[in-house]
Amino acid sequence: MLTRQDRMSVRGFRDRSAMALIIAVLLVQSLRAHEGHQHTPQVFAGSNSQSMDNRVAESYRRLWTKLIEHWPTPLQEQLISQAWLEQQAITSNANVPALADLKTSRKQLLAKLFERAPSIEVTWDGTTMLLHESTSPLSFCRTLTTPLFVVVHNRSGRSVRLRPRVDPRFVASDHAAAESSISEWTDVAGNSECVFLVPMLYPTDAQAAEITISFDHGADSSKVTVPVQLTDCGILRGTVVDDDQRVPARVTVISGDGMCRFGGQYAEKSTLTKKPIIYPPIGGWQRMTYFYSDGTFELKVPPGEIEVIVERGFHHQRGRVSPSIASGQIVDLAVSCEPLVDMKQLGWVSGDTHVHWVTNQW
Repeated sequence: MLTRQDRMSVRGFRDRSAMALIIAVLLVQSLRAHEGHQHTPQVFAGSNSQSMDNRVAESYRRLWTKLIEHWPTPLQEQLISQAWLEQQAITSNANVPALADLKTSRKQLLAKLFERAPSIEVTWDGTTMLLHESTSPLSFCRTLTTPLFVVVHNRSGRSVRLRPRVDPRFVASDHAAAESSISEWTDVAGNSECVFLVPMLYPTDAQAAEITISFDHGADSSKVTVPVQLTDCGILRGTVVDDDQRVPARVTVISGDGMCRFGGQYAEKSTLTKKPIIYPPIGGWQRMTYFYSDGTFELKVPPGEIEVIVERGFHHQRGRVSPSIASGQIVDLAVSCEPLVDMKQLGWVSGDTHVHWVTNQW
């Protein structure tokens, strides 16, 4: 005969087992969506079975997920939520927001990105591509890969198949986002817009004063030319200290273009920098906005004000500084996290007996 306590233990074990099974299924689904950290994007081919609104939603879903995986910003959570809304629209989910609300949230999110990141807008009138008159010079740093947002407004009333091209000397062709940004054809629905993301990389000796973007459409091509301002990167060299001793920490660096930048020996270890997106279930991976440091880090950043955030766990306040850096300048920075309480002295010790590894890259 089981006692009441035994029955409660069995029930608790069963509930925990069921929850573990659900999490495992979701994790496997996400891993399969991004096996080996290599995701092959599928360019929408203009299926007649999809409405124009669904085609636009699919285009935006691809944009948001590409940013989430390759270009982390402080907007990561908003981008994930927006990608989930696009997926609901594509699948005609009962909870999909009204189309007007979906368009508004897209516009607001793009506006936040464009506040700091280089972007241009062009209009397709059915025969040629027209650059918007309000376009300002684009700012890029030599030797620093930077995303360029290219917004195409199709005002022709008919779908057009486009392929944007940029001088390959100035494109980071080996960047993970390049494959789905250039050299592929994309259908842009009539009376809608599509945002292309091009990873730009100017070499050390680049002196370009303008950039020309070609838009192939059928056998023809239209070109727009935009002025460019090139600068040299600044170098940020940081040290995390506690009582004048170097200590390990988690570091976030937000550069002037709104992108999170990375440095140090652990910055490119995918085990520490990428996580599968389990919920909402949009599939794929997200690049974390932070990197881990053994106490020192060095990275390239564009000129301007940057934000550096250092974290050392629950016992410490976040260290936060916002230095400015000029073109070609080297800035040495020491950041500390003030202790909130000495739990060890109070007789409290915490720990974790296990670690979950999604991938291993050492």
